[in-house]
Amino acid sequence: MVSRPVHRYVRSPVGVKAVCLAVWLCAPLLAGCPLPWYDAPPLLTSTDYCRELRTIDGIVLEQESVIAPVPLEEAIAENGQNGYQPEAEPPREPPAELPLSLGEARAAALVANLDIGVELLNPLIARQGISAEAARFESTFNASIERRRLDPPPGVAAGGVPDTTFDDLDLAFTQPLSTGGVYRLLHDVTKSDIHVPGLPNITGTDLGVEFSHPLLRDFGYRVNTAGIQIARANSGIADAQSKLTAIRVLAEVETAYWNLFAAQRLYDIAQQQLELAKGQLEAAERLVQAGRFSNVEVLRAQAGVLARRDAAIAAETNVRLVQRELKRIMQRPDLPVESITKIIVVTSPRPVGLRFDRQNLAARAVENRMEALQLRLQLLSNDIEILVEKNSKLPRLDLTAEIDVLGQDRAYRRSLDNLLEGEFGDRLVGLSLEVPLAGNVAATARLREAELRRIQTQIQQKQLDVAIVQEVYDAIDRIEQNWQRILATRAAAIAAEQTFLGESRLNQAGQRTSTEVFIALTNLADAQAQAVQAITDYETAKVDLALAAGAMLGYGQVHWNPYQGADGPPPTEYPAGPGLTPEPLPPGELPLPPAAAAPFGPR
Repeated sequence: MVSRPVHRYVRSPVGVKAVCLAVWLCAPLLAGCPLPWYDAPPLLTSTDYCRELRTIDGIVLEQESVIAPVPLEEAIAENGQNGYQPEAEPPREPPAELPLSLGEARAAALVANLDIGVELLNPLIARQGISAEAARFESTFNASIERRRLDPPPGVAAGGVPDTTFDDLDLAFTQPLSTGGVYRLLHDVTKSDIHVPGLPNITGTDLGVEFSHPLLRDFGYRVNTAGIQIARANSGIADAQSKLTAIRVLAEVETAYWNLFAAQRLYDIAQQQLELAKGQLEAAERLVQAGRFSNVEVLRAQAGVLARRDAAIAAETNVRLVQRELKRIMQRPDLPVESITKIIVVTSPRPVGLRFDRQNLAARAVENRMEALQLRLQLLSNDIEILVEKNSKLPRLDLTAEIDVLGQDRAYRRSLDNLLEGEFGDRLVGLSLEVPLAGNVAATARLREAELRRIQTQIQQKQLDVAIVQEVYDAIDRIEQNWQRILATRAAAIAAEQTFLGESRLNQAGQRTSTEVFIALTNLADAQAQAVQAITDYETAKVDLALAAGAMLGYGQVHWNPYQGADGPPPTEYPAGPGLTPEPLPPGELPLPPAAAAPFGPR
């Protein structure tokens, strides 16, 4: 290395003193003034959010109504004393209807569901962590240039230290090694301009190689690449979470689809009950006119009609609510949540008797669940952390080596020629040792912390295994139970229908009152509703079993690729169908219409 003179005396002329005094006086002002090239973000004050946090606004629903509030007595007077006449409404276009199959609903949810849109970005974010950790081994080029002026007092100059200007240029190429070491290629140039007549200027050059490497602590490929391995594990956890979200969305859309099926069937039952009640009212009026019953029979029939109308209104409202939930999950552009488009369920349930190998299915579920994969990746990350912390307990012993060839002459070119001749230079080899005298308490504590986290992850694994087995067994029990319910409720519905028909015939013969007929009609509605609910519960239990097994129902598959576009610029919006490509259908399987994003096989 070229030796550089060390100066202790620097002149301080009047101009320099004036500048220093001005900077010292203006520093407080500059600290409080914004710089023109720095666009600082606005400061957040308490007034920005105080009202939102501490004020609860009120809402008056009567003021939100688009019509004047109608009192109950006035509404009853307008609709008649019996209240079952339909209210006159202005003519309007009927809502559009959209037939929707289960496969189309699942495909729409995978393409446009916002929960999946959020989760798709997490793997891309996690992958940036891998790139950031890998950048630790990126080679760098450093360059610096500076000018220094040595102005000793006149008395010192007479003693052999003249006025001198030093121009320094330092170039360095640094390459970290994955084993923990670092080597550097150096080239330094120092030009000394001596302001004394008769004394020559000197240009010194230095070309060298430096190498340093740990021998104990921070030594080895596994320790130094631990950050990359942990980032990869975190990326895998993000991938598993994204896939888990997709599976849950599939389960949610199927559950919502079957709930809509049940709501529509219950609405049909309510409408059928209303029509039968109206028929019973007409029959009661004829029987009263024939003199077989008193006017009380008509009042009983009117009460039965009103009760059925109330049930029909509730069933219609429930259809809209469940339909809106399905729209929310699918997020189709042509089916926003606020749309009045009526979804027509076209996929019919096909309940069949099933029997499962519970132990085998539970074991497969434990291996296939994304939560289990996340914990396995977390356990791998814990093992890497333990490895690193064990290494950090070792003493620090570093090897340092340096080789320099030097050159010196009046001009840079001649100095470089002297350097290349290798007539003189520097050599350095050394070891440095650092041993904590208190036993490296910090590293020991971090190691114990990592070991405890690993034990915690193992306990969570066992806890999850038990929960998965329970979910599988519970879902199988519900499937088998609901299959038995389907058989029982269907027989009960047939018996209730026959009972109602018999009571109606006896009523027409004057042997039964309308009250007894409406009791049979209520029993029929309950039996039909229970049959529909049993089928719905059977289908949702199958969905629960697929979710417990970490899969989706059907033979079709979805190829899940959340890394699509991971190396490109970050997306500005959630595109349609990212990372979704269809798999081939099994032989003999019919594809869905082109609107579907991914094929799904039969259930």
